[in-house]
Amino acid sequence: MPASRGLLFSRIADQLSAAKKTLSPIHCCVSVPGGFPYEAYNGSAWIKPWSILRMVETCRATVFNVDAEGNSFLDSRKNYQDLFVFIAATKNQVSQDMYNHSIKKSPLQIEVELVQVGTSSFNLQTSISCEHISQPLCINNVQSVFVSNKTRKPTLVDGKILKTDRETSSTGESLFSL
Repeated sequence: MPASRGLLFSRIADQLSAAKKTLSPIHCCVSVPGGFPYEAYNGSAWIKPWSILRMVETCRATVFNVDAEGNSFLDSRKNYQDLFVFIAATKNQVSQDMYNHSIKKSPLQIEVELVQVGTSSFNLQTSISCEHISQPLCINNVQSVFVSNKTRKPTLVDGKILKTDRETSSTGESLFSL
């Protein structure tokens, strides 16, 4: 019997040495003490672009993991029962500090925040930072669409957190329109 998507997120997050801290229902922070792994760098000691995206995805898997109390970021535990999340667009802003050899890329602090909610889509902003640098090394925005498992079409979201924050979240902008 295949595992559910939520269980797979849990298995991935369990394999990481990262620690999640929930700052609010729409804002989490992930600490990655080791920073970028060895294979994230090329032979010239530059971080590969795909490695940045992998770190973003790894931290997203960590924040969506269900915690010991049964809570999950953006109520994903409930939403993933009836919905599939499709990433429709992404945008990266990489600081020059990411490629500065004199700056050690660990430990990393990665913040994931809901910054925009539409009728069937939402925008998460992921910021990768180091404690000793004032600006983020990278800011990634991902626009995702909720798709009904039954109809296979974009759908409205019933999640209590997303409904509330549709009115209050104003720091982000849509990467595209449906």
